[in-house]
Amino acid sequence: MISSLPLSRSNLILLHEHKFETREEIYALTPSQLARELEINQDEALKIWKTAKFGDDCMTRSVSNLSSTNSKREVSALNLWRRKARQRPIFSLCEDMDKMFGNGIRIGEVTEFCGVPGAGKTQLGMQIACTVQIPTDLHGPGGQAIYIDTEGSFMPRRAYEIAGGVCKHLRGVAAISSDEKITTVADGLTPRNFLENIFVYRVYNYIEQLTCVKSLGGFISKHPKVKLIILDSIAFHFRHGFEDNYMERNRTLTSIAQTLTKLAQSLQIAVIIMNHVTARMSASGSGSLTPALGPTWAHSCTNRVMLEYRDGRRWARILKSSSCEAKTIEYEIGSDGVRNLSPAPASTAGFGNENMDFKETSSTSSKRQRML
Repeated sequence: MISSLPLSRSNLILLHEHKFETREEIYALTPSQLARELEINQDEALKIWKTAKFGDDCMTRSVSNLSSTNSKREVSALNLWRRKARQRPIFSLCEDMDKMFGNGIRIGEVTEFCGVPGAGKTQLGMQIACTVQIPTDLHGPGGQAIYIDTEGSFMPRRAYEIAGGVCKHLRGVAAISSDEKITTVADGLTPRNFLENIFVYRVYNYIEQLTCVKSLGGFISKHPKVKLIILDSIAFHFRHGFEDNYMERNRTLTSIAQTLTKLAQSLQIAVIIMNHVTARMSASGSGSLTPALGPTWAHSCTNRVMLEYRDGRRWARILKSSSCEAKTIEYEIGSDGVRNLSPAPASTAGFGNENMDFKETSSTSSKRQRML
């Protein structure tokens, strides 16, 4: 039990609050992962990690042993499950969309949103870049976001409006709470606070895009509160210029995918990728829309969602997921951002579930989901 560890009382309380129960759960993480889990600095996390790993004689160990902790090791399925259970999801503030994912955008996974122009991909991305910052006192992740803009579609003025909508929503939540601390925290939030914690990269070609993604690890090591990376969009710089060298295009895309997946899993952050759609013709001559970049890229994401826009109405449906059930939801975009459609439509007929791979998840909602 962790209570037997020679740690300060404050650190023992911190571990207990984050639901660590055994020494093995602590040293199953790397020190950098532990720092992010406990939201403490790297030096303090290293002391806790070494105490859990080596016990009373931990101070006799060389710091050079730390390099071995970053190598691959086996982790029990139970510890993986407990690690997932400790994570706070990122809520989109569109309740039906959050329920579609089970309980919000998933930490440690790569989620792709595909859609036609006007579906709201960028506005959804800006909104999630704000909601990842919801303070822990309000049951949010309390993180920061990186936004990689490949198309010049990130509009600070619109991001400011969406951040204002998030502030208004949180104050509404606080208004029905009897907790004065929640009210104080919510009343202190401003749109400026949210924009200060979104780090925007503007890239102009695929080389800059690749270089930017490759440099994110170093940036995040200096900004450990980052819990979200948004790439908007993956396809823009790869739709043209590779007509004679598709192998090079696929190698570059694979390199980007591998880097983002490694960042998501090793640092336990969420990665969201926006993608275009393209027309696919069947043998009969009929056409349909499908996510861009082909089947090789399709395997790069844990979750894939199609955003559809027809006759002024917007739908989201899951195309691929290993843990989310088959579902199509309708949403709307207003001045405050992406929200549930109100009143809810009676039917979403016309959107089938052909060729989808789904597995059911628990329908139990957490306290945080009920609150937000």
